[in-house]
Amino acid sequence: MAKLPVPPRLPWKEQDIKAGDPVLLTEYLKGLLKILRSAISDIHNVVNLNSIDYVAQDAKPTPRTGQLLVWKDTDAGAGNPTHYLVYNDGTGVVTFASEETA
Repeated sequence: MAKLPVPPRLPWKEQDIKAGDPVLLTEYLKGLLKILRSAISDIHNVVNLNSIDYVAQDAKPTPRTGQLLVWKDTDAGAGNPTHYLVYNDGTGVVTFASEETA
C-alpha cells in the first residue's frame, strides 16, 4: 500500500512576514506554494495507487504484498459471508468477512 512521504518543513519565518518586506514575503509564498503543489501531487498519487480492486470468484484470492482486495465469494453457501476484505501484510493473507450472508 502506498504511503505519503514525510512533507518538507514549512518555510515558516514569522519575522519575515511581520517585517512587511515584499521580497521576503514573495519568496516565502513561492516556497509555500512549491510545498503545497508537491503535497497535492503526492496525495493524488497515493489515492490512485491505493484504489481497491474487486474480485468475484469462488476461490480466495491471493493479493500482492500490501494490496487490499474486495472479494465476492461466488460459491458462498447459505448462511456464509458473501463478501470479504483480503489483505496481504507481507507475512500472510488476512481476511475479514462481511455480515452479509448468502
